[in-house]
Amino acid sequence: DKTRDHLFFECDFAARIRRFFTSAASLYPPHDFMSSLGNISCILKLLFQASIYSIWKEKNLRIYSSSTSARRPTQIIKEIQTVVRARLGPLARAQNSARPGTSLLATWFTFFQPR
Repeated sequence: DKTRDHLFFECDFAARIRRFFTSAASLYPPHDFMSSLGNISCILKLLFQASIYSIWKEKNLRIYSSSTSARRPTQIIKEIQTVVRARLGPLARAQNSARPGTSLLATWFTFFQPR
């Protein structure tokens, strides 16, 4: 019997996706780290939401679809990155950052986008 915690947090599939983003966040912080904390919090919330949805969608496809082609965690990660970047674009434009490099997109590329 699989619990919600197992499905989204404990199983190896979900753990590989989560580790990708948490390991990316260990990059060196910008000089003005404190001003980036709000952006980091927003991005982490978006990542959490997109991860939960993508994992749920993939699990449902595997259970209820007649297709035998299951996607790999790397494919799910790319989907999550695309979804989060798409959501950050309009938010960054609405943010009106006074200083360069402090927007949501700048924070994304500093902390979460692999090189």
